[in-house]
Amino acid sequence: MVGSVGGGRVRVRVGASTPLMVAQVLAGWGGLVEVVEPGGVAVRAELGRLGRELVARYGS
Repeated sequence: MVGSVGGGRVRVRVGASTPLMVAQVLAGWGGLVEVVEPGGVAVRAELGRLGRELVARYGS
């Protein structure tokens, strides 16, 4: 944990070799996670792609 940001929220730092690897870790948190900089654009893109893949396979 990096620190509290209020409202019961905390800021954490997650690192991995690629944005995809970060997204794969964060995807398990679903809508509870908000991705901010640095590198947020690439990670958000990967999260969106993973989400679309899952909806295509498992969505109703």
